[in-house]
Amino acid sequence: MFAIFEIKRKNKPLHTLRAWTQQNIGKTGKRFIFLQTEQRFCFRVKDLLRTLDEMCEQFEQFQQQRKKLEKSQRVDPLFDRMESVFLVCCTQLVQTLDMCVWERIKEPEYPPRNMLQALIARNKAVLHNYGDYLFALTQATFRDTSQDRETIARTVLAMSEVMQQYGNL
Repeated sequence: MFAIFEIKRKNKPLHTLRAWTQQNIGKTGKRFIFLQTEQRFCFRVKDLLRTLDEMCEQFEQFQQQRKKLEKSQRVDPLFDRMESVFLVCCTQLVQTLDMCVWERIKEPEYPPRNMLQALIARNKAVLHNYGDYLFALTQATFRDTSQDRETIARTVLAMSEVMQQYGNL
């Protein structure tokens, strides 16, 4: 019983972000955000909120896949580190979204605009590494994946060090 409570408490930022996006997705209207991305320069606020919701869903799916691993692999502290970075970013995203003035988001010098962009990119990188690490662990019985896991571990540790420098972890 205690473990279930701890998991719910630990994932609170994730649930808060999902609830925020679900509550506000209908209120966005036809607002657009001008953020520099690889694919396009301009997209709807509704698409931003949908992206955040999909990131949260993918994170929950990865947590479920982690539970299916063998116990020795499941208790790997790197998973906890990745989850911690992701959840801290979720907390920052909720705070940024709460304070964001959508009419000013078009202005290049508006601080929340760059913050949103950086946090989304960081969370996508964490999800990318989480998925790669899950895959490497599942393949460990078939081939040597120690180099893949070490590369992912270095990347995640670098990300968490950056977060620690800003006092977020």
